[in-house]
Amino acid sequence: MKYLPLALASGILAVTLCVTACNKSAESQRSRDAELAKAVFKAMASKGRREAHWLEEVKIQDGRIVQLERRAAMIGDTLLNPTGGRLDGTEFVYRPLNAKWKSAPRTAGWVLAFDIVDGVPYAVIDRAGWEYCRDHGPDSYDVTLLKWANGAWIRMPEAAFPLSRLTQNVSMDYWGNTAEKDASGVMTWQAKAGKDFYPLGEPQRLMDWLNQRRRKCGQTLPHLFASERDASH
Repeated sequence: MKYLPLALASGILAVTLCVTACNKSAESQRSRDAELAKAVFKAMASKGRREAHWLEEVKIQDGRIVQLERRAAMIGDTLLNPTGGRLDGTEFVYRPLNAKWKSAPRTAGWVLAFDIVDGVPYAVIDRAGWEYCRDHGPDSYDVTLLKWANGAWIRMPEAAFPLSRLTQNVSMDYWGNTAEKDASGVMTWQAKAGKDFYPLGEPQRLMDWLNQRRRKCGQTLPHLFASERDASH
């Protein structure tokens, strides 16, 4: 029987042990990397919840400034984009008439306008829903039109609503980069008017705002009216 020289055998053994150790080290590193990736992904995907409470000055169509008590909630906060969540409910109160409005659970409810016309409060909420659009046609605006009457908000058709007199006067800019920078205290009209939100210091006519953003039912929900368009061609 022939034997390898002692030096050569020792070298082979050392290489074998090194390869085994390196493989184990690489596997351990891959395992650590996988655990780190899972932890980062979990943190990024985790859903936090933030709420903001503030008083907001609103300039209405007759030039007066009134105040709304407002609250909004956001979920879906992430490490990389703290303002990238989605609105998860909002509400406001006009205290002189105790006119309260609150969005349905787990809905956005972006408030676009609040006004008082001939002593009656009106509000406009973004999106009307596919049923409203289906029933009122493609040329109707995809917004919810509300009138305060007998202690409750009543949904109104566009023909009976003073839409042309209203402006986009309610802030949609109330989330900061951190919770500490979210809206709080009093949001004055001057602070709102000084932002790009009101570039000319005045709110924009609501119908102009809606038209610029293509907010008619036929534009936001074109599939509802596809058969009508096909029939007209």
